Amino acid sequence: MKKKQMPQAIKRLEKLRVLIDKIDSQIVKLLNKRVRTAQKVGRLKKQLGCLIRAKQREKEVIARVLKHNRGTFNDRRLLSIYRIIIAECRDVQKKEVSGK
Repeated sequence: MKKKQMPQAIKRLEKLRVLIDKIDSQIVKLLNKRVRTAQKVGRLKKQLGCLIRAKQREKEVIARVLKHNRGTFNDRRLLSIYRIIIAECRDVQKKEVSGK
C-alpha cells in the first residue's frame, strides 16, 4: 500500500471499528431483551405447570436460526453460540420457577 493510501485506510479501519462497537452494543441489548422475555416465559410455564426444558422448541429455534444464516457466519459456531444463549435462558427460567 502506498503512503498516500495509508491515512485513508486507517480512517476506514477506524470507521469500521466504530460500526462493530455499535453492532456489539445492539447484540448485547437484544440478548438482554431475550433473557427478560425468557423470564416471562418461565413465569407462564410455572403457572401452566410446564417443564422448563422444551427440547422440541429448542430444536425449532436452532433450525430457524440456521435457516436465517446466509452463510457468512459458520453454522457450527452459530449453533454453539445459540446453545449457550438457550442454556442461559433456560437457567433464568429455572430461577424464575424456583424463586431463587
